[in-house]
Amino acid sequence: VQDQALVINLSDAQDRTLSAEITGNGIIQVRYAKDDDAENDQVEFSNAQNSFNGAVVVDKNIQLTAVTGALGKENNSVDVQLEEGASLALKASQSGSTSYQYLQGLIAEKGNVEIGSNAQLVLRDSSILKGHLTGSGTLAIQNTELFTTVDTLNSFIGGEIQGTSASFVFDIEQEK
Repeated sequence: VQDQALVINLSDAQDRTLSAEITGNGIIQVRYAKDDDAENDQVEFSNAQNSFNGAVVVDKNIQLTAVTGALGKENNSVDVQLEEGASLALKASQSGSTSYQYLQGLIAEKGNVEIGSNAQLVLRDSSILKGHLTGSGTLAIQNTELFTTVDTLNSFIGGEIQGTSASFVFDIEQEK
């Protein structure tokens, strides 16, 4: 991907696993174009060696499963945007030891995030997470703000939340 967009159209896909190495700069858009309404469709990014900068946009009702590292490395700048009903399921690329997924930012106002066992999701720029947060991994906020809700953080029963020079900004209006 070089300063362009890579569109993954799931309505035409036979194989739902992207195992090729992704490098360069640009936008990856995961979409379902037949009638613009995927019903719980999914795609997997399985290459932990991916090294790209840009954004990954997941259209509504699609689950992106990614092994740690598949959304870029520590020195990459990747933002993930989850549309309404979309989800990110992060799983460890190495069994038995913690593996990390660094993201520049995450926008999930109505999207959900699952962080699997031995996986750590590290957010390094202002992020929004107001959907469900589940799993048994770790969410780490580094030197930035996380806009969230009490319900979102309370839904993360099996996991751990860490903050280093982090601010948590709660949306009180959404709490009911």
